[in-house]
Amino acid sequence: MSETNAGETPRPLSAADVTIDRLTQIASSRAGFKQKLKATQEERDTFKSEVATLRTQLADAQKVANTDANRQRADDLAGELKTLRHRRVFDRLAMARGADADTLDALWQLSAYKVEADEPDEKALTEFVTGLTAHKVTGRFFPAPEAPPDPNAPPPKAPPKPSPAAGRGDRAPQPPPPEEPPDEKLLKDPIKSFEYFERKRKEAAAKRA
Repeated sequence: MSETNAGETPRPLSAADVTIDRLTQIASSRAGFKQKLKATQEERDTFKSEVATLRTQLADAQKVANTDANRQRADDLAGELKTLRHRRVFDRLAMARGADADTLDALWQLSAYKVEADEPDEKALTEFVTGLTAHKVTGRFFPAPEAPPDPNAPPPKAPPKPSPAAGRGDRAPQPPPPEEPPDEKLLKDPIKSFEYFERKRKEAAAKRA
């Protein structure tokens, strides 16, 4: 062993330097170092254990998070399916009352219908849609209702009865029968042809008179 002071070159320990007190001091320092080393190792082992525990907790938390996300997604899909069943009945009832298919989305939004039961109640939906036809906003999506008959309006007039002479005396003028075309032999004879057309001209003039 050697003993050194600050700034001095180490020198070997002589026999005079190796005393009981010095050996006791060295042994005590060595025991302190071993104690510190043991405490450091224990602290390291504790840290490793805590890290392993945290990793396990993190994995468990991720599993729970994934399960919750899947459960939430399943709940969302179930809600969308329930809304779709109600919407299908709503559209059918609205179109039966004259609503146009292109306006059903707007009508559904404006109606503020709340989907509650898993299965739609057609009777309740029928009453709901009937109420929409009378509403001042949603009623515009339906054709205007026909006006009820006026109880004070006079009865319609009956058509006039035909007179007893109808069908016997006052007959509508009938068109004249079509004229027969002149004979080809007649047309080939200039004199007979002239006489024929002259006679026709006189007959037409007599009819006009």
